[in-house]
Amino acid sequence: MVVYLDRRCDRIAWSGGRNFRRLSAQLAQADQVVMNTVQQYELGVVDLAAGRYDMARQRFEFVISLNPNFPGAREKLTEAMMAQAIVYTPTPQPTPTIEPTPDLRGEEEIFRVTTLS
Repeated sequence: MVVYLDRRCDRIAWSGGRNFRRLSAQLAQADQVVMNTVQQYELGVVDLAAGRYDMARQRFEFVISLNPNFPGAREKLTEAMMAQAIVYTPTPQPTPTIEPTPDLRGEEEIFRVTTLS
């Protein structure tokens, strides 16, 4: 009976250790995701300030894909998209009207050149 209890305790301890390692690995992975999310958000803010609107937009979209409720991410994404739309919208420029160069030759000279050709 004593042997049975020892084996059972060993089995429980081993099982508990395995669960603890699994839980520790999951927590470490979750911490890494949180760190990546915060880092990408901060890089997105830097990109936005530097005028790299497309990169900022991609970073904020990535942050939102990892955590849809990340504070400020949606607002910054909107800001990046608005800035990108303003930059990429061309301002219409009127095309200059081209006027033909006036021919200052006299009528006789023009007539003579056209009949010789």
